[in-house]
Formats: sequence, C-alpha cells, structure tokens
Amino acid sequence: STGNTQPALYVLETLLVDGLRAQGRTADLVAGHSLGELVALYAAGVFDFTTGLGLIQARSALMAEAGGGTAEFSVDPNALQGKVIGQLKHAIQPALNDVTAAELRGLLAEAAAVDAVFGDGSIDIVDSGSASPLIDLTGVSRDLARAGADPDVGLLVLLGMGRAVESNWTARFTVPCLRVAMLKDPQVAARLGTRVPDAVVRHQAAG
Repeated sequence: STGNTQPALYVLETLLVDGLRAQGRTADLVAGHSLGELVALYAAGVFDFTTGLGLIQARSALMAEAGGGTAEFSVDPNALQGKVIGQLKHAIQPALNDVTAAELRGLLAEAAAVDAVFGDGSIDIVDSGSASPLIDLTGVSRDLARAGADPDVGLLVLLGMGRAVESNWTARFTVPCLRVAMLKDPQVAARLGTRVPDAVVRHQAAG
C-alpha cells in the first residue's frame, strides 16, 4: 500500500543520500518530482530525516485516504491547508502534485523565521521552466541552465519517475548522474522489466 511504500522509499532514498555524503560526494544541484521533492529537500539540508519522514507519512496517509488511482489529482487548497499545512500563513495551490519554485521560496522564508539555517544563503531555489512532471533538459529555464553550468557541480541527481525515467533515462551528462524514482506507471515499469511500485536507482558515470 502507498502508506507503507512511500515511507519505505523515503528511507531508502535518504540512505542513498547519506551514503554519498559518507563518500564525500555532495550534490550542488538537486531536483525531484512527487515524493522525490522531499528527498531533494533532505539532500539540500532543508530539514532533517525525522521531519521529512513525518511529512511523508502525512502525505501517504492522505493519498491512501483518497483511494489510489494516478498520482495526478485535484484537491481543495483550503482542505489541504487544514490537514497538512494549517500552521502556514498561506495556502499552496498545487501544480499537479508538486510544490512550485515560487511556493518553495515562500515556505523557505517561513522556515527561516523558525530556524536561521534555512536563511543562511546555502540553499538556492531555481525554477526549472517546466510545469510538467516530465522535464526537457534542452528547454530548461535560463536560471537552471546557469546553475547547472557551474564548474563546481560534481553530481546531478534526478528524482521522480517523470524526470528520472520517462524523459531522461538515456540522457548523457558531463557529470555523474544519479537517478532515483518510484515506478507508478505499469507501462513504464514493464519497459524496464520490473513492476509497480518498484524503486529504481541508477548511477551513470560522466560522458
């Protein structure tokens, strides 16, 4: 069930992040879709493991209550605010099931009011230029292209089925790439010789 799968995937993916950190490898740019967004925030140091796990548990409980189906759904922002983010000062208008870059900046500012670590300038948020779960890396925003061209970038992390599997599975990069995703589409899973809701982790060397 999604109530068990999502927390399990979060634990797996954060362990991968911790393993890379233990090897002295850190990501200069992280991105994620769906559950992967929360792992990306963990990787960026926005919150600790326990906080992220609590968010995942709340997310999976709401999705289980919704009764399954696809990951794309409509919600009443007021109801969502009351259940998940009632303590925030504004309601989030979901884009599919994502938090947008603009919304994330607002959330980061509110987090900084609670803990100064969120406002120390070490976290940089840029808009990908795409409103879709898929991402065309030939048409990203100028800000994301500029951030990705930084010579200090040593690892690209693609999180989420749309970004890591459906649209960039065979893409090659000049830096090492780590793809992490939970498969939610039977056709995509069948293409990889596996099944829903398996997790996919693929490391690709540069070049």
